[in-house]
Amino acid sequence: MTSNKVSNRRFELSYFEAIDSFPTYFSRSKKLNLFRGRVERRLNPQIQKSLGVMSEENESLFTSSPKIIDGNFEKISDLPNIEVVKKHLIFPQSESEWLRKKLSNLDSGMNIAVHVRRTDYINLPEIYDVVTKAYYRKAINYFKEKYGDASFWLFSDDVAGARLYLADVIDFDKIVISPKQVPVGEILKLMSSFKGIITANSTFSWWAAYIGYSHGITRDVILPSKFSTLSNDKPAQNFKLPDWHILEV
Repeated sequence: MTSNKVSNRRFELSYFEAIDSFPTYFSRSKKLNLFRGRVERRLNPQIQKSLGVMSEENESLFTSSPKIIDGNFEKISDLPNIEVVKKHLIFPQSESEWLRKKLSNLDSGMNIAVHVRRTDYINLPEIYDVVTKAYYRKAINYFKEKYGDASFWLFSDDVAGARLYLADVIDFDKIVISPKQVPVGEILKLMSSFKGIITANSTFSWWAAYIGYSHGITRDVILPSKFSTLSNDKPAQNFKLPDWHILEV
C-alpha cells in the first residue's frame, strides 16, 4: 500500500493452515514491483498474456496457469465450488479467551452482525462513499419485521464513528471490540457464526457471510447494491448467492 489515503496492512491468510501451504510471491524490491505493475497495466491484454500476467481484461485468454495474477477478481464465478472453498478456509481449533467468550454470548435467538466499514473508506469518498444510512435502516427493519426479537451486534474498524453515524438508526445490543493481539481471523470467525449478516461494501463481511452460509450457520444475508463507484462494481451479479438479498444504497 503506497497511498496516504489507506491504512497500512498485512495479509493474514496464514491464519488458515490450508492456504498457508500455497506458494506465495514476495517482491524483493517494492519500488521495482510497483513500477512493473504500472507498466503492465498499460499494456495490451494480449501482451500481458504473453508475459504471463493475468488481469481482469485478459482472464478469459488463459488456458494454463499465469505467472502473476494482478487485478480485481472479486466474483463468485471465479471461486471453485463451495465444498472446495470449505476445505481451504478451516478455522484453527485453538481460540483466544476473547473469542470463546464472544461465541458463548451468542444465544439460540436471531443474532445479526452489522458491519460498518470506515477509516480508509472515508478518505476515498469518490470510490467508497456509497453505502448510506438508508441502507442500514432498511436492512435492520428487514430483520426486525421478519424475526421480531433480533439482537444486533456492531462490527466496525471505527466503532465510535459507526455508532455516531447510525445513532438515529439503531441502538446496538452489543459492540464488538477486539484486543490488539487477537488475529483478524478470529473476528471473521465470530462474524461467520451469526445467523444474519448485514454486510458493508466490504469483502471482509462478505467472506464472513459466505463462510457462515457454507456451513449452514448464516441463514439470512443482506448486501448493498453498490460496493464502489467503479465501473465493474456489480454486487448483484458478482457477490450475491441465490438466497441472499440486495438492498439499494
